[in-house]
Amino acid sequence: MNAIVKNAPQLPLTKRLKSGTSGDHDSVDNLVMGSRPFESLERYGYFLRLQHRFHGSINALYQDAELNRLLPGLHELPRFAAVEQDLRDIGQDVPTAPAAITRLSTLSWSPLVPDFRRLVRGSWGAFL
Repeated sequence: MNAIVKNAPQLPLTKRLKSGTSGDHDSVDNLVMGSRPFESLERYGYFLRLQHRFHGSINALYQDAELNRLLPGLHELPRFAAVEQDLRDIGQDVPTAPAAITRLSTLSWSPLVPDFRRLVRGSWGAFL
């Protein structure tokens, strides 16, 4: 049994990050989905504004040279422009971009979760 473990290839970084932060991701997902964002166009607009604040704040990280060295292909993954287009598609004004996070001290989402929850509560107000 030990020989199998010793010879097993190390999981890719993305899998290790997902595994290590799954509880945080699940709690955020449950919070957002509990708000029924797809129940109506109005609620979907609230959801998109939340996404706009979140993805806008991390958008610069996708172009960060050091992060792209550590995570090849990261620059191909930003969602901010798509969220802005979704807002336009449903006839919503696109808000001003939020302040950017320009430095990330860890690749774990854990430090962002409290701020994300605050953003969720602030953006969704009475819907939560």
